[in-house]
Amino acid sequence: MKSENVNTERLIKVLIVDDDPGSISFMKSALEDKYEIYSLTSGNGISDIISEKGIDVLLLDIVLPHNDSLQLTKTLKKGNSDLGVILVTAYSSEERAIEALKSGADDYLRKPMSPSDLIFAVERNCRRRMERQKLEEERRLMKLRNSVKQVQRSIRDPINVIFGYLELCKKKYNYCDNPELEKLCEAIKRNAMTILNVVNGLLEDEEKKEEKRDHER
Repeated sequence: MKSENVNTERLIKVLIVDDDPGSISFMKSALEDKYEIYSLTSGNGISDIISEKGIDVLLLDIVLPHNDSLQLTKTLKKGNSDLGVILVTAYSSEERAIEALKSGADDYLRKPMSPSDLIFAVERNCRRRMERQKLEEERRLMKLRNSVKQVQRSIRDPINVIFGYLELCKKKYNYCDNPELEKLCEAIKRNAMTILNVVNGLLEDEEKKEEKRDHER
């Protein structure tokens, strides 16, 4: 079943990497009712499974034979900043915890941990991940909206100049004596207005979307 605390359309995918089968079994049994679980007993092939399976959260033992978990964390986060990394350690020193967070890990857990502590850490990581994604989406939309505004300003001013020239032409020349000129000016005005309306429509759409997002928040 899905986690009640994390709103998602699919099961979050968690990868457990630990050289101790007992630790893997414990973490798997604590999480498998709420998450889709994968596991490895070494760091070999970790990048491949993260990419192939679309892993959301990584539970990584800080001490792995033939692997530097801290360096591995840095590499993985560099390639996929959206990946949630929780380092698991049997060490209780504050220095080790600081090292884990400096490596780019989002959180750390000390062994032995209770099932509830493990679930809480994973759910907290998922919430942070969704908050980051939401913030990034809001920034993207704000950038898009600012771009639309800039385009609107860039187009509106030249079009207003065109309208001004058309009015001057209307006053200076007698359209009754020159129907072709009148037809040409009307076509220019009509197409300029179409462009302006399209840009204004884009801005209005973004404003409506912004109002909807504010209402949802």
